[in-house]
Amino acid sequence: KGSLIYAAGSTCIVSNLQSGMQSFFNLHTDMVTCLKVFFAEQGDTIVASGECGVCPAIHIWDCESKELLSTLKGFHRLGIAQLDFSPDRKLLCSLGMDMYNCIAVYSWKDRERLWASRTTADKVYDIRFLENNLIGSCGKNHVLFWRKDLTNVFKRFRGLFGTAVKEETLLTVAAVGNTIVTGSETGMLHVWEGRNWISSIRGHSGRVNAMFVVDQGEEKGLISACTAGKIQVWNSKLEIGATFNANSLGAIEPTICSITWDLTTSKILVGF
Repeated sequence: KGSLIYAAGSTCIVSNLQSGMQSFFNLHTDMVTCLKVFFAEQGDTIVASGECGVCPAIHIWDCESKELLSTLKGFHRLGIAQLDFSPDRKLLCSLGMDMYNCIAVYSWKDRERLWASRTTADKVYDIRFLENNLIGSCGKNHVLFWRKDLTNVFKRFRGLFGTAVKEETLLTVAAVGNTIVTGSETGMLHVWEGRNWISSIRGHSGRVNAMFVVDQGEEKGLISACTAGKIQVWNSKLEIGATFNANSLGAIEPTICSITWDLTTSKILVGF
C-alpha cells in the first residue's frame, strides 16, 4: 500500500513513501531480527516480527493500526532468524538461532505451537513454506524438506544432489508454482522435484542471498539477487527476463540482503 516496513533496533518502522510520515510498532524488548508481511483478503496488512534475546518473542500485528494480534514465545532461544506464513495464512513457521537451528510451526491466531523440531547443527540460512503442508529449510551443504503427515507431524527428507552436482551451501529456498528452487553460494539456482535435484541454472556471479516469488494474478515468477549487486527477474518457467545492476544505485556495499516487488506500484525494493 505504498509503505515501507523495516526494523531499527527494537522498533519496527512503517514509512509512507508518498507522505514521508512514519509510524512505529515498539512492543519488542530486544533487537528485531526478521520481518514477514502478508496482505489479508479484507485488505489488512499483517506483519510478523521476531527478535533476539534469551527467550525471544514473535509478535504478529496490524500494519496500519499497530494493533497486536498475537504473541508467540517460550520455545526458541537466543533469537528468531527467519519467519514465514503458510500460503493459506493460517500457520507461521519460525527458525531459531540456537545451536540446533530449531524450527517451529504455529497456529498464530490461536497462539498455539503445533509442532517443533531440531534441524541440524550445521548453519541454516532460510526457511520457507513451499505448500501448506510442506516446508523447506536450507543451509550449509544441505536442503531439507518437511512434509506434514496424517498425524500433523512434519517429517524430514534430505534433498539429494545425486552424482551430477556437488553439494554446496544453499542460502535461499522458494517455490515458483510447483517448482522448488534454491539459491547457492556459487550463484547457481538449483531446481528440485520432490527431494531430488533435477537441474541447475547459472543465475549470478555472487552468492544468491535473496529471492522473492511473484504470484499475483497472471504475474508469476521469481526475482533473485546476489552479493555482486545483480538483480535477475525470471518467469514462471525460470527463463531469464530483465536484469538490473544495483551498484548503479550508489550503494556503499553491493551485497543485497533482501528484495521484494510491489506489483501495484511496479517497484522493486532492495535491501543492502
